[in-house]
Amino acid sequence: MILAILALIVEYLVIPELVGASKNLYLLGRVSIPWMIAGLALEGLSLFCYALLTRELLPPGGRPGISRLFRIDLAAAAVAHMIPAGTIGSAGVGFQLFTSEGLTIAASVLAPLVLAAMAATPVAISGRGGVDLSVGPLMAFLNVAIVTWLINEGLTGVLPVVAFALAAGALFGLIQGLLVSLVRLQPVVVTLSGFLFLSGLANVIHTNGSEATFPNWLSSLSGTTGGIPTAAIVVAAICLAWVPVARSTYYRNLRLVGFDDRTAYASGVNVALIRAGAYVLGGLLGGVAALMLSSLLISASPNVGTNYTLIALTALVLGGTSLAGGSGGMVGSVLGAIDVYLIQYALATFQFGKSSEFVNQVANGGVLLIALLLGAVAVSLNARRRATA
Repeated sequence: MILAILALIVEYLVIPELVGASKNLYLLGRVSIPWMIAGLALEGLSLFCYALLTRELLPPGGRPGISRLFRIDLAAAAVAHMIPAGTIGSAGVGFQLFTSEGLTIAASVLAPLVLAAMAATPVAISGRGGVDLSVGPLMAFLNVAIVTWLINEGLTGVLPVVAFALAAGALFGLIQGLLVSLVRLQPVVVTLSGFLFLSGLANVIHTNGSEATFPNWLSSLSGTTGGIPTAAIVVAAICLAWVPVARSTYYRNLRLVGFDDRTAYASGVNVALIRAGAYVLGGLLGGVAALMLSSLLISASPNVGTNYTLIALTALVLGGTSLAGGSGGMVGSVLGAIDVYLIQYALATFQFGKSSEFVNQVANGGVLLIALLLGAVAVSLNARRRATA
């Protein structure tokens, strides 16, 4: 506590004087003392409230006391302000707040959300209003199919399950991509049809019996590997695998197709092939998301798709991906999914009871609407600036 206070004093009083910024001290001297005290009190109160919120978010067993959380938050704030790249050190100080169990659960829940947002990203970048409404039902369908068609039949090995999820996801993406790129159907119509088809098929399969004992390797995806959440390792591996794709000629052509397919066609780009490939990539990522969802649920659940579709779209918009196509990327989608997860996690602390699911839907819908409005305003302002330039 004392060291943290001294660090803040050094930053705001000693360092400005050492670097010759005496003007800051002059301005500080003109601040009303009562207002300064009130500001410090509010800052302390905010840290205290943050400590209370942090304690509520931690697993019930072994929660640290409020005073300890407050000291950690104060120390983290001091580190973040004192040293270059201080937020990294701040994260390191705050890391001790989390238990291994809490991090593992958070990573397991977050992984399907992140992968769903990643699966919807290539389709959105491909343009023509490409909004993949089928990503959630695809995850739910593959979850039910893995249990019913593979595990119940004794095919529990890593190779058949993973191969089925990836192949089925890619095949479904290819069918949608061909309908959009060759038949020239509207992407919203195609993916909405996929949404309805997969939702119904998943429920039909599930009614025929989908209870099974999951293989250890699949359930362990929600555990830890070397003390690190396995779900986090999987997501990191997918992100690393995406790096060469993002630097490839195909990805540059994909962005060009999404921005203006006529210009891309005039430049010699095979627009139909590039756009269909985006749906195939989305299907592959949807297959990985289905595996992580199965690991999380440890059962067949055909009705979870709707929520994941809404979350994926919200994460896309929050991450800066334009639904008009041609702009955006995986990094923004991942960060957007994390934001949506944190919003849901914060809402869960208010204990809305039976209405919690509906409150989450209201929050996601509101965030999506606000993000779309802000994006539209930004596009309009950019257009005006270009017109006046």
